[in-house]
Amino acid sequence: MEERHLRIELARKHHGLAHGLACSFPLPFVWKLAAGADPARDAVLARIFGAEAAEPWDRLAGFLGAVGVATRFEDYGVSAPEAEALVAYALDGARGRNFINRKIIESPAVPIPT
Repeated sequence: MEERHLRIELARKHHGLAHGLACSFPLPFVWKLAAGADPARDAVLARIFGAEAAEPWDRLAGFLGAVGVATRFEDYGVSAPEAEALVAYALDGARGRNFINRKIIESPAVPIPT
């Protein structure tokens, strides 16, 4: 079975995008998609990033930005329609179908932050 990973597709389609960067920059986006699906997981992340934060993935984005990692697809030359297609492709793979938030997988389109 073909593996479908967001990071691999980003590296393939956007030559020069390093593996670590392709793994790290979408983390706030992925966290936002996963939020609310598992209260125990949310609690662990709240202990790390602060329970008082209304949208703790923004705190992660701020941390990444502070170390020089932009967190929007467009920062790497990926348009919103292309990012939507990449995310849909990844979610359709074996790992994507195992994503913690089943509602996201079943939705017709995943909104991409700009």
